[in-house]
Amino acid sequence: MLIISFRTLIIFLFLSFFMRLLGKRQVGQLEIGEFISALLLSELAAFPISDPDVPLLHALLPIGLIVCLEIFISSLCARFPFIKKIFDGCPAVLIRKGQVDPSALSKARISPDELLAQLRLKGCADPSKVDYALLEQNGQFSVVLKSESQPLSPSDIKKKPADCGYAVPLVICGRINRSGLDAIGITEQELKKKIGNIATSEILLFTSDDCGNEYMVRYNSKKEEQ
Repeated sequence: MLIISFRTLIIFLFLSFFMRLLGKRQVGQLEIGEFISALLLSELAAFPISDPDVPLLHALLPIGLIVCLEIFISSLCARFPFIKKIFDGCPAVLIRKGQVDPSALSKARISPDELLAQLRLKGCADPSKVDYALLEQNGQFSVVLKSESQPLSPSDIKKKPADCGYAVPLVICGRINRSGLDAIGITEQELKKKIGNIATSEILLFTSDDCGNEYMVRYNSKKEEQ
């Protein structure tokens, strides 16, 4: 049992390192080649864990080779669009200028009711309001509404919305997040001025952005905004 646990730990750390090399885009949006690589990695990692007789190197070397190959192909695809087309294909335009393309649906093996379901998931219940709908290379749907169906933007009504940055967590579960302090350029003393007389141990979450907007959630209390 101890040997299996040790081998599992080694494989886990090794895979975590290489998945970090692949980057967050590959983890969150798998394309065809990336999906194949993920399947191969899972299979290669499982063998030495389940069978102690299999040497670790028989898994670690192929895993490293597959990850290096994936990084190399991704780099080529980024530089040469025709190579990306070979490996990942092209987006399929299912709706063009408001008209559903039956041949594109058939080629992508998507039924009309599945198309309607995907439009609803994108917040569009009426297909007549869609200008373009595409099936992207990673299998996700993109929807572009007709101009008259798009929501108004602040520029349309000649108004400028208030600026707001992204919320950086400064206190998490009662502990000060020092990397968050560095991100917005404040000290621990300045943080204590922001939270006032409230002890950090009483705070579940406290965030602030570079525009000065603050947000606090205390333990056993409702949300508070400052």
